[in-house]
Amino acid sequence: TNPLFIMPVEPPIAPTATVNLRLQANSPAIDAGDNTYVTEPFDLDNQTRITDRNGDGAFIVDMGAYESPSFYNYNIMPLIYR
Repeated sequence: TNPLFIMPVEPPIAPTATVNLRLQANSPAIDAGDNTYVTEPFDLDNQTRITDRNGDGAFIVDMGAYESPSFYNYNIMPLIYR
């Protein structure tokens, strides 16, 4: 299955640091990891590893070195109508 990286690396030039291996919003690798293998609380972007990124109520790590950003990670201020 294609993990849907933002900017994947082409095999002829791998390994390289010029790609973006963060996951796209529709990646099947979101919330698809195994929490028992998590040894660090934060990813390479300093994001919390075990969270509910897709909003299904299950707190599961994403596959790969980066957690995907999510709507569920932001504090949303309520709208106040006057």
